[in-house]
Amino acid sequence: MTHINVLDRIVAVKLDVRIWSGRKKLWPEDLRLGDGAKLPPAEVASLGSKRIVDPERINGFHRLKKEAWRACLAVGTRFLGGYAIPEDPFPTLASELDRIAAEFAQAKAALLADYANAVDEWAARHPDFAAAIRRAVDPAHEVDAALGFDYTAFRVAGEAEDAHRSLERKAAGLGETLFAEIAQAADELLQDSFIGKARITRRALNPVQKLRDKLDGLAFLDARVQPVVASIDQAIRSLPKRGALEGDVFAHLFALVMILSDPDRIKKHGEGLLSLEAMRPVLPPAAPTAAKSAERPERPPAAAGPESFWF
Repeated sequence: MTHINVLDRIVAVKLDVRIWSGRKKLWPEDLRLGDGAKLPPAEVASLGSKRIVDPERINGFHRLKKEAWRACLAVGTRFLGGYAIPEDPFPTLASELDRIAAEFAQAKAALLADYANAVDEWAARHPDFAAAIRRAVDPAHEVDAALGFDYTAFRVAGEAEDAHRSLERKAAGLGETLFAEIAQAADELLQDSFIGKARITRRALNPVQKLRDKLDGLAFLDARVQPVVASIDQAIRSLPKRGALEGDVFAHLFALVMILSDPDRIKKHGEGLLSLEAMRPVLPPAAPTAAKSAERPERPPAAAGPESFWF
């Protein structure tokens, strides 16, 4: 598949998120209180800046920004300062980004409506530095301009020969970017759910499924992706439907996540040069369990009637 075919199958998405810091420069006079100097508490000032409102009033905007880039990375990969999104999941992603934009706008309106009160509350919580806080207050219209959420979606095409070659180079690197992103997410999963353990709950399969879906959606970027997707599908199909995952099942999943946690291992597996069996960990023997025969007397011979039931 040529790189131009790749470009024809993606929508480029760029996020435009602006978040007001709620901070202003800390001046020497802000520390001159009474007859001497008094350092402000860490929640008011740090690294040469001071807060003029409670940071909790701003944290929601950062949360929404993270939601947006996680939504993009769930189905796409980084590209041209934004994200390359496959055509099929793009409408769903656009709906999610529209929801985030609406929530961001509501949070912004709420902050602006209560801005004066937010400053008053923060100053009242820190009376020794109230004057320094009030000196630094931004006008509401500046806070308004400093907060915003939007995104742009566009097709990528190059008409001029130089632009065409540049886009080909960028497109050629998309597969490598995808492998790096998958590896980073899988390594976090490995550290959180597999290292030092001998069993996992079925909940740990959710991140594996998400990695599988992302790879599947972007399989056109590199021929080595689809064999990896097939391995994940086979591993998931072979799992028991209920209960914790341990023993050989756990070892098989461990090997799969180990492969996914390194870009080179992903590529080798996709080329058929690295098997799951080669990555299987050596697990400690399972803790012995008492046999049922040792826990209860030998089952008596069956007798007629309900009294013969053995519990």
